[in-house]
Amino acid sequence: LASHTSAEDAGRVAQGGGSVTVAAGDNLQAVREHARGGDTIVLPAGATFKGPLTVPRVPGEGWIEIRSAGADGLPPGRRVSPGDAPKMARIVGGDGASPAIRTAPGAHHVRFVGIEFTVTPGAYNTGLIRLGSGDETRVEDLPHHIIIDRCWVHGDAARGGKRGLALNASHVAVIESHFSDWKAQ
Repeated sequence: LASHTSAEDAGRVAQGGGSVTVAAGDNLQAVREHARGGDTIVLPAGATFKGPLTVPRVPGEGWIEIRSAGADGLPPGRRVSPGDAPKMARIVGGDGASPAIRTAPGAHHVRFVGIEFTVTPGAYNTGLIRLGSGDETRVEDLPHHIIIDRCWVHGDAARGGKRGLALNASHVAVIESHFSDWKAQ
């Protein structure tokens, strides 16, 4: 998945910044806009946030971690399964090209831990997590250093979807995550 990132390289990074707990129903995008390198954004397990969440380009190279409050119950070294959903916060995309996550040009150093990425019921999504647009012509516009760690990424169980993760990015790691219901007739 990534040319220069191994699971060891993508291990938990020291944060050193602030921690913000987002309440269910709060505007996740607004909280994300104020985060800086080293910050951790904590989402309540079981809470649902409507996407798209746009990951912006921020100054510096400190990591911003977006994690479920229940992520500590998802031990490293074990791939998550749908049975772990009660420990996860949920970010939901819509029908068609409406993603749960998208990136601004050059977005970087973001780690998602213990998040369920899914679609609204009955939706057929063409790209739930969109890292880059695929139209970048300059290396500096590619999103980079993004980690999907112990997350469940799934389409609608009946309708499916085209793509759970669009990797138009560099230095990306997907660790101990579960992808399901990416299918079509």
